[in-house]
Amino acid sequence: QLVNSWDPHIQLHDDVIDGRFHSNTEFGLATVGNVKPKFFGKVTTAASTLTFNGNVNSRRNKDVFKGGAETKTDRVTLPRDMPDVLSGGDEGDRQLFAEDTRIIFNPDGSYVWRLANGEGTLQRAEPSQKPRYLIGEKDAKLYVRGTVTGIFTVYSPSDIEIEDDLVYLKDPRQTVVSRDYLALIAGRDIRVAATEVTGPGDLNVHAALFA
Repeated sequence: QLVNSWDPHIQLHDDVIDGRFHSNTEFGLATVGNVKPKFFGKVTTAASTLTFNGNVNSRRNKDVFKGGAETKTDRVTLPRDMPDVLSGGDEGDRQLFAEDTRIIFNPDGSYVWRLANGEGTLQRAEPSQKPRYLIGEKDAKLYVRGTVTGIFTVYSPSDIEIEDDLVYLKDPRQTVVSRDYLALIAGRDIRVAATEVTGPGDLNVHAALFA
């Protein structure tokens, strides 16, 4: 996970981060009793300190940073402009959404969509061996969930919201050969829907995310 500017109102509490983590600014950490965040990969930040519950470096230990932690590292420079996904692929491999739309990926490689307000008919795109680009136009917000089979890029100049598990049919951590891949690219935020939508418990998200 790469964070350019950490929101000071957000803290990592009982979160678990599997891989590498870097923040260009100081990020929030909170512990209550035996509940604390855990990082299994190396943690780096361009900030000079790590703060737990308002105390600088008071709980910097191996229970939290299992892969080690380093401060005052170089900043990671991010591109100022969003990647050019609008011109990706052939016209037949691009699906444009003019309004807020809910997209569901199916295990057979197809996907369906309908306007987020529930109006209109449910539409379906058949499976394809080619990479596909699902693109929101103007301020169209996209809602996603389901099981991904194939290669997809989902782009919105606005927000993308994850409403339920979003996983690969063939998890590359468990399968020798997996061609499943999903990129979520948002001009503003990638969000997780409220628990009234997702239900209780954790969500599994398999994707590369850029917001």
